[in-house]
Amino acid sequence: MDGFTALPVSTIGNEYIVASYHPWTESQISIAAIEDNTEVTITLSNSWKHTNINLNRGEKLRFNLKKYQTVHLNGKTDPTGSRIESNKPISVLTGCRCAFVPGDITSCDHLVEQLPPFHKLGRSFIASSFMGRTSSTIFRLIAARPNTRVDFSDGRNRTLSAGGFMEFETTLMESVYIHASMPCLLVAYAKGFESDSKGDPTMTIVPPLDQGVHSARFITYNVTRDGDVIRSFITILGECFALENATIGNEKITTLRGRVLYNQIGSSRYCIARLPVDNGIHTISCHHHYFPFVAYAYGFADFNSYSFPIGMAANTLTCNTRGVEHFCVERVVAIPPDELMRETIEQPQCDYSECVNPIHVILIAAATGTGAIIIEYYMRRKFSERRKEREKKRRRSMMRSAAAAISSLSFNRDRRPALTGNVNEES
Repeated sequence: MDGFTALPVSTIGNEYIVASYHPWTESQISIAAIEDNTEVTITLSNSWKHTNINLNRGEKLRFNLKKYQTVHLNGKTDPTGSRIESNKPISVLTGCRCAFVPGDITSCDHLVEQLPPFHKLGRSFIASSFMGRTSSTIFRLIAARPNTRVDFSDGRNRTLSAGGFMEFETTLMESVYIHASMPCLLVAYAKGFESDSKGDPTMTIVPPLDQGVHSARFITYNVTRDGDVIRSFITILGECFALENATIGNEKITTLRGRVLYNQIGSSRYCIARLPVDNGIHTISCHHHYFPFVAYAYGFADFNSYSFPIGMAANTLTCNTRGVEHFCVERVVAIPPDELMRETIEQPQCDYSECVNPIHVILIAAATGTGAIIIEYYMRRKFSERRKEREKKRRRSMMRSAAAAISSLSFNRDRRPALTGNVNEES
């Protein structure tokens, strides 16, 4: 058994990075179209056999799908890091029919996840082991773009290529903060039953901290098909202030003494809470507007397990303006195409909120260093002038509105204001 969080059609996209694992039987990719004439291209990260045709790493598979038509691919290799692109939005599920995690530990189990599209992938994560298991947890951090710099709070830093991934493990009491220079996908894998005589392999997307929510309502499994009771848990990740003010049901998470594994990650502002939950429907809430959290649920029985994200927003984090990718918020950043430049150019943080305006993306790939400085100075000056002009217009508009409001008032004998004219109840 396993589980995944089904994503609404409104949140799917046109590009995906595949997450899977080494298959014992078959790895799987399922793609569904929602419009006619949907053209899909898969660039393989590993060798693959499709309809008796042997394909090498880097070769492409192409399909044309009708509305609600699907294509299901089975393979004998691990497709992690493969890239799926389409001209219209598609839904993508990946995993394995059965996999040993890791390959030398039995038993094998089903893995599945529905992938978020590229433009919703984040850059900041917390990796922490599953509660309820004494064995360590395996993680894969998969890069979506070339030259992705990955910094770990414990110092194991790395630079990844597009579709490349690094695999690492964390123990039960170990947590690590990760920040990448480019969008990535982080996936957690529980190990097989023989690693600690509990559970079995399962795979879940670890929500990026960039996709935090303020409330999450979810349900946990109760029993397996064979009637075995499942022990369920949740992991909640976020800034310490968020977790200190978060509740599950009517109980504050940090006051659940004896049940919660709660710790701060080094001296950072991030914390993690892991706790067991009863079977049924639950609600996690954070009562502070500026401090969201992310979370995922999981559970274990003998030779069985499940896991899926439960607190993960679907905000667009990477925008495309005139063919140039840039982060929608936080910084003015240009991600030039591969053929122009293989590095990201980061400009100083925005001093106002319109970072996603197309003209704010500074194209440096085709300019010299001096030319880039001149362009940046000119654009910043133009931005400042436009901002001042908008501010003047806003103030003039406010003054006109105030004058109109005053002129619409008449005063009766005891000096109380009364609105003149007819009142439209519908407005």
